[in-house]
Amino acid sequence: MEVILSIIFGVLALGAGLYLLIRVNRGFPILSQFHFFLAGFIIFQLTSGALCFAYGRYGEGQGVTDPVTSGFIYLGYVVVFLTIFLIAYHRGWFTFGIYRRIGERFPAPGSVTMMILAAGILGMAAVFRFVLAFVPVFSQLALIIAAALCAAAAATASWAWARHWRNPAFIAGAMAIVAGAVLMMMYQNFGRRDVTSVLLACTWGAFHGYFKHVSFRRAALPLAVVAVMGLTVISAFTNTRSERIKEMGIGEVVGRLFSANIVNGWIDMFSGQDAAAYSMYLIENRPEASPYDPLHSLVYGVTMPVPRQFWDGKPTGLGLTMVPEMGIRFKSSGYNVGPGLMGHIANDIPYIALWLYPLLIAGLLANGDRLIARFPDNPFIVIPLGVPLGEIVAISRGELGLFLFRTVAATISAYFFMWLVARVFIAFGMRYGTMAGEAGHDQDGVEYADAGEAARGYDAGAYERG
Repeated sequence: MEVILSIIFGVLALGAGLYLLIRVNRGFPILSQFHFFLAGFIIFQLTSGALCFAYGRYGEGQGVTDPVTSGFIYLGYVVVFLTIFLIAYHRGWFTFGIYRRIGERFPAPGSVTMMILAAGILGMAAVFRFVLAFVPVFSQLALIIAAALCAAAAATASWAWARHWRNPAFIAGAMAIVAGAVLMMMYQNFGRRDVTSVLLACTWGAFHGYFKHVSFRRAALPLAVVAVMGLTVISAFTNTRSERIKEMGIGEVVGRLFSANIVNGWIDMFSGQDAAAYSMYLIENRPEASPYDPLHSLVYGVTMPVPRQFWDGKPTGLGLTMVPEMGIRFKSSGYNVGPGLMGHIANDIPYIALWLYPLLIAGLLANGDRLIARFPDNPFIVIPLGVPLGEIVAISRGELGLFLFRTVAATISAYFFMWLVARVFIAFGMRYGTMAGEAGHDQDGVEYADAGEAARGYDAGAYERG
């Protein structure tokens, strides 16, 4: 039966991937929040499930004791979740029309202006990372904002570079800003989501800044180079990071990247980190071994801004509490496992969470993607929505409440500080060159100014048609 379950989850993963390709062929942009979430779901809930049953990997510690029964229940959760989520996303349920109420008066800046803004945003990120992060009480929020601004700076620089992707000056400027953002996120930081967000934001900025307006043939090479380079850096960081990283200088961190086993890093990234196994453990042990924790993920996310020193009873992440519960030993303080999205549902009273969570996540992502459809060429809208991509991908791995909070906080932070930096630069006399004020064609002779929703290869109306 375990072989059959492995095959079923493998087929589901392939089917979900085929569904993404069909959407792209129907005119939906290949880079959207919905697509990144579904890619994370494929990795952490479907592929992880297939590998779990194929190789008998049922997590550390106590693990899953009845994989067949738990596996079929887990399969039922996955099918119900995906059904509700897909219907809700396509019909725009739980958006509350938020995407219709948000506007942006800033015109799309020109390329030089965008590169200057990117440098200013990166400078603001440094203030949060190296100054405000050491302010008591505010430190955790400062680190979240710093990560958001690093991703925003990288996306902004990539947006500017994409319009002139063969120009050495723009290549050098973008590389300098992206390298600064990546190194800032690697410095004394064990987690890889911040680095992942920065590098995914590069592809997001380049795609939405220019390459979505041209043919696939013209866009494929530069986008593939950006994506492969980014994934290679992430895999190297994944393979070489250690618990000593908070004691390392940035030189040592970079030096270790060159000795990384890239293949092992790629395998670790795309194997799902046993999230499906941990989800099945929770399915198997709730509520008999441990009681349900009603809507724990929502409570945890909403209370995230409250400093723990002010509230002794503040909820703790499920991935942390599972470590002692499962009898996992000889790990450092702060070690956690990925409960998986289905695991959070099993823990948070599945009779409520199994329909509520897909509706909430679908509403959040539908608002973001419909905003991009309304303002496809305005970086002050599009870039903030691409800042939390690392969090969006990781939602399916868990910790759900933390990643939802960081997604919202990062988006709002990037939007506000991009606007603030632009205002400050204008106040100090910066000439705000707009995209419409540049030449009407890029270096290859392709029109891009004011391309809007009618741009080639990009069908914004597809969102409303579902």
